[in-house]
Amino acid sequence: MSHTIGEARFRRLRWLQVLAIAGAFLVGACSSGGPGEDEDTTSEGDLQLYESEEHGFSLRYPDGWTLRNLQDSPADVGLTADQAAADGFSENVNVLVQQVPEGFTLGRYTQASKQELETLQGFQLGSEGSTSLGGEPATWLEHEAVQQGALLQFWQVWTVRGPKAYVVTYTGQGEGFDAFRMSAESIVRSFEFG
Repeated sequence: MSHTIGEARFRRLRWLQVLAIAGAFLVGACSSGGPGEDEDTTSEGDLQLYESEEHGFSLRYPDGWTLRNLQDSPADVGLTADQAAADGFSENVNVLVQQVPEGFTLGRYTQASKQELETLQGFQLGSEGSTSLGGEPATWLEHEAVQQGALLQFWQVWTVRGPKAYVVTYTGQGEGFDAFRMSAESIVRSFEFG
C-alpha cells in the first residue's frame, strides 16, 4: 500500500510544480536574469543554444524568445515569447526535470500524469499521442485548464530516462497559443540528451 501512496504524492507534487511554473508566467513573477553557473547559451545562426550540465540536455530556441531564470521554480529552464499576444499573456516553454520513483516507466508516468490532470479546474483533454523527445520514446498531450482565473492551453511532451522524467511544456492563452505554436514545436524538436 505504501507504493500507491508514494505514487499519489508523486502525481500531486508533479502537477503542482507544472502549475506553479505556468502561474509564474501568468503573473509575471519570473525574473529576466541570465543562465546559472552550470548552463551555457551560445548562438548558432538564428538559434540560441541552452545546455544544462546538471540534467544532461540541451535545446535550441529561436530569436524572439528569451531565456528566463525561474527563481524558486522547479523548472530547469523557462523561455518566453518576446511579444505577448493581444491578451497580454506571454506564451512560454519550460523544462521540468523530476526524479521519479524506481521502476516508473513512460506508461506509468503517463497514466499518473493524466489522472492528476483530470483533477484540475476546467481540465479538457484535447488530443494525445506518442512521439519522441531527445531520441527517447515520449508521450504528448494537448489540454486546457484554468489557472488563477485564466483559461490556459498546454501542449506537453514527456519522457522517462533512467531515474528522471523530462517534461517540456508549452503554455499559451487564446490566439497566442496558435501564434507561437510552431516556434514551441521547433524548441521541442531540438531537445537532445548530451
